[in-house]
Order: sequence, then structure tokens, then C-alpha cells
Amino acid sequence: MKVRPWSKSFYSMMKKCAWRAYAYKVLRLKEPPREAPEQGKETHKYWQDILAGKMGVNDMGDTKYPFTKSFVRKALEIEEIGTGGIQFFEPHFIITDQGLSSVTYEMGMFHGYLDRVVFFDAMENPETGWFDMSEASIYVEDLKTNASINDDITERHGYVALVKAAFPECKKFTFARLFCRKGVRQKWDYTFSDDNKSIEIFNHQKQVSENMRITSRSKVVGLPGANPLFNYLFKMDLEIQNAAPTPNPGKNCENWYGDVCFCLGKECPLAANTPAIAAEMDIKIENIDTKALLQKLISENPSEFKQWEVNTGLSGVMQLEGFVKKIRDNLKAWSKANGSIFVGDSEYAWAETETPVINTEKALTAMVLGGMDVKDIARSISINKTALSRAPKAYAELIDNILQESFVSKKAIRFGPIENGNKIVEGTINVG
Repeated sequence: MKVRPWSKSFYSMMKKCAWRAYAYKVLRLKEPPREAPEQGKETHKYWQDILAGKMGVNDMGDTKYPFTKSFVRKALEIEEIGTGGIQFFEPHFIITDQGLSSVTYEMGMFHGYLDRVVFFDAMENPETGWFDMSEASIYVEDLKTNASINDDITERHGYVALVKAAFPECKKFTFARLFCRKGVRQKWDYTFSDDNKSIEIFNHQKQVSENMRITSRSKVVGLPGANPLFNYLFKMDLEIQNAAPTPNPGKNCENWYGDVCFCLGKECPLAANTPAIAAEMDIKIENIDTKALLQKLISENPSEFKQWEVNTGLSGVMQLEGFVKKIRDNLKAWSKANGSIFVGDSEYAWAETETPVINTEKALTAMVLGGMDVKDIARSISINKTALSRAPKAYAELIDNILQESFVSKKAIRFGPIENGNKIVEGTINVG
């Protein structure tokens, strides 16, 4: 699949379905607009305008989406660098297959729009406008509005690689994600060696370091911009270029459950059969009536279920959850535009609510002055990594010590995707 330049979102899409990525990039089929990305755009705009000094927090006024103000305020609360340094918003970076920065889109191998890039200790040449970055550090910041907290390694390595290519003399980079819905900040420090052949990556969440190194066996050895992150991207580029644009049938296809794939026309080779695609979870089984199967799974003894039935049944349940979520989201959107929804004698609508909140500072003061024992205080309050991350920067060393000395792990048995030997009981359900 000869596609260049590609982005981290394209790569993620390709891993799910190569045909869908091909249709999006080459055939120019576009997904219909969805509320979550649109709210993300609105949140980013206000966040950037406030950090740029164009407006204050209280100047946001009416927003299109109900939680935008809350997201922006949380993003600013977990912000650690403020408006210091030389900052750029939404800069577009491009890296070529030589590992060099480019201003020409057609010459690119990988590209990305970064939410914010901040230079510290950069020396600007007033005559040329160029920056001397040899003693500088660069902070790459990514704002997230999604509910889940996860580490997209492709995005992290890729974005640092883009900025490194643009400023090859710089050795120190920090990549930070702000999960403004949850109020969580994550951070990694990237320190390149003088010869750019190795990187030390410090994970602030786990307080551990990892090292990446470019070896003589790397395919990018000898290229002008060779470094471990470029090598990482180059391997992904080879994977993309060698991929065949074939559909990957599964719960992402059109079916009776939730969101349908946007490749609905004759372009997709499976378009004529998509209503049944998601049900065909076993190559030996054809034309499964998934609705009837789910009815069987709800009414019969679990010990009598066959492997292919639980495989298909779990996929059906996952998609059914998506179906319900889609309906709920559409009903909320209708209510936002038109008003109340009535279910019997109950009325549902968007409304401002007040939640009683305990003044933590006063409560802790009263506990200490009241002579409560430390163990009793610990039983009464909740301290977690998220709460500690909100502490002022002046206490950073103290917080690090707390995390190292007080952090414990709890084991729990749960049902879900398993990783490398975490399976605790016999029997596996395969989905997809």
C-alpha cells in the first residue's frame, strides 16, 4: 500500500482494517462528523487561546458543547509549564524517509500536527530568525479529551521524532499528555546521546528509564537523520508500504449493532455482505444468526456453550454495547437541541447540577487539630497518583519520594483482554 506521508491515526486505522485506511487516505472517503472529535477541537481552541494570552479563563462565554469549559479548566490545572518559553500551537512537522525534516508534504514519510511545542533556553539569531537549540530543551504537549487513559507509543515516539528532525542539534525533549477529562498528566523525558545513536527515555509515571539504540543492523544506518526514533518509524513505514489494502472483517464492519463503517459503498469488496460479516467470527461457520445465538446464550446453561458460540457471542455483546451507546448519544444530542425527553412520569434533560463538596483543607486541619491518629486519617481520605500529580511543582521531589516509598500494587481477578501469561483459568474466548 504505497501511502506517504502517513500519520499516527492512519497507522492505527490500518492495524484495524487496511482497506478502511486505504479508502480514507487514497479514495478520500470521509467519516461522518462525530460529537467527540468536534468537542475536542473546541476544547483545544479555547485551551490554546488562553495559553497564548488571547483570552482569560472567564472569557470563554457560551460553548457549543456542555463540558468544554470543564475540560479547559482541568487542562490548565494540570499544566506544569504555563506560558514560559517560546511556544507554538498546531505546528505541522514532516519527516522524510532519510530522517530529515521537510516543509514539503509530498516529500514526507510521516507527518503530524502537534498541539503545542515549547522551546526553553533557545537562542534566537535576530538576523536569520533561526534558533540555536544545542543547549535548549523542547517540550511537546498533547491535549486529550477522550475518557480512556492510555499510552500511544506510536504517537509519543513519532511526535518527538518529528521535532528532533526539525532541530537535530537539540538533545533534550519532554513529551507530556494532558488527559483533561480525568485531570491526569503523563510525562516522558527523551535524552539523546551526542552521536544520536541512543536515547534514554525516563517514564515519570513508573519512575523507570528505558534505552533505545540504533545498531549496525538497522535499515536506516547511513541515512542523514538516522536515530532510534526514526528507525522505529521506518519499520512502521515498511509495514505500511508492504501491506495489502484488504478488508479485515469484524465488529468494525456494518452490522445491526452500533456505528457502521464509513466504507459503505461499492468501494469495499465486502460491502454486499457486511450485515453478516461481524457474525462470521469462525472461518468454518457461515451465515450465523447472531441475534438467535445471543438469545441462546441468555437462556441456556453456560457449561453447554461451544467455543465458537462464546467467541461470536462476546463479539455480539461488545457490539450491542456500542449500539446502546450510539442510541444514548443520539438521544442526548436530540435533547440538547430540542429539550426534555419523557419516560413515564420522569423527565430527562440537560441541566446544571450542584454537588456538595467537602473543603479538604478545612477537613484535614480539623482532623490534625482534633488529635486524630495518622492511621485514622488515612482511613478517612483517599490519596492516589492523580491527586498527587496536582500538587504544586515546588513539591515535585517530595511527591516522587511518596510514589517510590508508598506505592503498592493490588492484585485483582477480572475478566478482560489478557497479556503474556496473565491467564488465570483454562479456556480462552477469541474475539476477532
